[in-house]
Amino acid sequence: MGTTVKPLRTAVAGGFTGWSAIASGRWARAAHVVIAAVISMLFIIGGLLLASLTRQLAVHSVGLNPGFGHHDFLAFYSAAHQVLVDRAEDIYSATSLTDYQRTLVPYPVGSMGYMPFLNPPFAAALHAPLALLHEPVARLVWFGFNGLLAISIIAWITASLAGWRRALASVLILTSFPFYQALIQGQWSIMLLFGCAAALHFARRGSYVASGVCLSVLWLKPQFAVP
Repeated sequence: MGTTVKPLRTAVAGGFTGWSAIASGRWARAAHVVIAAVISMLFIIGGLLLASLTRQLAVHSVGLNPGFGHHDFLAFYSAAHQVLVDRAEDIYSATSLTDYQRTLVPYPVGSMGYMPFLNPPFAAALHAPLALLHEPVARLVWFGFNGLLAISIIAWITASLAGWRRALASVLILTSFPFYQALIQGQWSIMLLFGCAAALHFARRGSYVASGVCLSVLWLKPQFAVP
């Protein structure tokens, strides 16, 4: 009896092992297909976002009505202008900002008909040099600055990868919707991310003073700094 059971057990175990190997291979192939499909979809979406970003910046740069609602930069530029003309007390004035923004875009924008400035006063002072330029030019300069920061962040994030994997990851991150939204709106988000990445970089090396200095960029959005 024992001599019969042992070969049977071995055969059953071998059958399960073989089936498991086949199933694992099928799941692996299915996983690769799904991953390839997702990456392809992300590339398509990223390409569309990149094309939209390029078109909207080009249209805006020649002073035409771009026909889109990406007006966050108007708030920053308007507050910077108030600082530049020595009217910093008006950076939170709805009337003052509305009057000035109507000289830039002759139609209502934002949920209140204008774009309010919601950052601390020093943020307006940091943007003040941009107010020396015409708004379309200032937007492009700010876009270029944030674009360089974005590339630096992505290079740091993907540093552990190599070759085509790093290139693939970099493209997917750069053309993702959060980066697109931050770049087209002219928001502070990329600078905040850069400060956090730099803080983590220094903290890993035990340079906690430098890390804390980098984290201070979060005061551009106090609701992020407090937690």
